Amino acid sequence: MKKALMLLAGLLAARCASFRTLDPESPEVKRYAAPGAAMIEVEGLRVRVVDEGPRTDPSPLVLLHGISSSLETWNGWAGLLRSDHRVIRIDLPGSGLTNLNGRGVYAPETDVAVVRAVVDHLGVQRFSIAGNSLGGWTAWLLAGDKATGRRVDNLILISSIGLHPGSTYLDRMPKVFKKVSAHWTPRFIGVLGLRWAHGSYRRPTVDEVNRYVTMARVDGNRAAVAERLLSPFRDYTATLANIRVPTLILWGSDDAAALSDALDFHRRIRRATLVVLSNRGHVSMETDPVTTAELARQFLATHSVTPPADAKFWPPNEPKEVNR
Repeated sequence: MKKALMLLAGLLAARCASFRTLDPESPEVKRYAAPGAAMIEVEGLRVRVVDEGPRTDPSPLVLLHGISSSLETWNGWAGLLRSDHRVIRIDLPGSGLTNLNGRGVYAPETDVAVVRAVVDHLGVQRFSIAGNSLGGWTAWLLAGDKATGRRVDNLILISSIGLHPGSTYLDRMPKVFKKVSAHWTPRFIGVLGLRWAHGSYRRPTVDEVNRYVTMARVDGNRAAVAERLLSPFRDYTATLANIRVPTLILWGSDDAAALSDALDFHRRIRRATLVVLSNRGHVSMETDPVTTAELARQFLATHSVTPPADAKFWPPNEPKEVNR
């Protein structure tokens, strides 16, 4: 009986924790927050930014995370690249520690405006940009913008979304689950989601799961994610034809975002190189930062890459006509 009561108490505690909202200054959040961050006030928001590396870099690398994630997803890349590159990581609105303060937001243009404002605030004239998933969508919108695109030197897309409304498993969830996600974040959902995102290359660590779940529970983040998922899809794919910069597309063979999406990006974007990494999933830059950061380093230096032996490779080509 005593063991049963202890088990019940544990289950109740876990259930309560999954509803609990965390303050950005709480010890749980500070444990996982990247050091050296600054809060920058732009577009009516306080945006969390980590800016590292040599200020002499003529084209800093801006890194944008995916939905329900935070700038910590780039910890591996930052550690590997900041000795040679200025690396700027940004929490997108309603993610990490960039709180929307109850402001209804969701439109991709909001993310674009915030990233542009951060870069301007930092005094950066030209930059390269890499984005994963949702961050990839923001990245290619910036690169395809007729004004801002002139300032972008290189584009790296890692399992980007934005081609259609059903890119990831989160997009394909039933509407009721999307609504519930605004209030409830059970740890087992974090485990399942990260296992899907990592692919078969390796399982997420306990620390990685705890970080994702903790950041998801920061005040305002769950509501923002739910709003993103419930918002009608906006088709900006015509913007892809405006991209003229060298582009590297990284995809995982285990990614639930279809390989056909990767091929579509490759076909639509001029000067795009595609590398599909074996056994990697949706967050290959986090699952395998060593391989992916090295590919990024090569690409930023030479606009070419030497893929791993087990990867599939599509060289740059002019896009064929695409039916829209």
